[in-house]
Amino acid sequence: MNSTTNANFQSNFPIFNQIIAMNASGQGGNNYDNDYNEETIVGDIGDEVEGSTEKCPPLSGSRFEYVKKKISGIKKDFYNKGSFWIRAANPIFISSCSAPSAYCNPDLFIWAPDYLPKVNIRCKYPECNGDCSRDGWSDNPIARRVVGFNTCYYLVTAKYVCKKCKKKMNSLHKRVFEVLPLHIQMQFPAIITHRSALDLGVLHQLRASMAESMGIWNFKNALVANHARRHMELEIIYLSKAQSTQNVFSQPTDFPEFFSETYGGFTPSEHYLSDVLIKFVFDREQSMAAQMVTPPAQVICMDQSFKVLLLVR
Repeated sequence: MNSTTNANFQSNFPIFNQIIAMNASGQGGNNYDNDYNEETIVGDIGDEVEGSTEKCPPLSGSRFEYVKKKISGIKKDFYNKGSFWIRAANPIFISSCSAPSAYCNPDLFIWAPDYLPKVNIRCKYPECNGDCSRDGWSDNPIARRVVGFNTCYYLVTAKYVCKKCKKKMNSLHKRVFEVLPLHIQMQFPAIITHRSALDLGVLHQLRASMAESMGIWNFKNALVANHARRHMELEIIYLSKAQSTQNVFSQPTDFPEFFSETYGGFTPSEHYLSDVLIKFVFDREQSMAAQMVTPPAQVICMDQSFKVLLLVR
């Protein structure tokens, strides 16, 4: 992405400059530059979730009430509908009389492996390894924020208690996760960090962008533009529906700002994206190296400048 493309982002989305400026100054809502520590990256699943999830910025206001209500309605047969998700209503189907907050409700990903058929949750402590029973839903916080392509969604996790040692654990714990069959593990959508999470789709797109020399900064700007565009689209839909039903002399309620508690907008910094990518690659260094030496060489040549063998496929 060149400077011309960045200029187009700024001209097309007025909120773009506001988000960039607030992120840079540390004033932008739940900014990663303020809450991120290099030692807190814990990989796909947290090694000590109990210590890390309590530091995740909590939901508040109407979004908190929405998530709390949705969680209270989850039953053991939740997965019978064939999805891990609770999707927010499409804005087109929201009543024209609804408050702007109705347009800001997030999607929820429900991670409760014990609700899946033929899944037995074992104690995370090797010296125990006892069977676990359900102990409700995580409540500190009730959901973890995940940064997606154009908005943030929330991860709702289950709690368990060991029948043998009576210790409690979360469905995000690494040992709880690793005992699940591979096809179930692959349904988990995010890489977990100390205070939040990044959608795996965003991470894989970041890897592809880096391979094409896009750069972390330009990728971050593109992510900001996607999130800003989504906020703008929701505001336009809300205003269009409100104006079509109200008196011409009345004014609709202002739509929530991007960083407000009601909307809960957020974009990560380039430092966060860079460190998550580095951690992700280093965790898989051995498997990547093994994969590189597996294919047979088709053409082997010598680099005349550095005398390094190159593999050309």
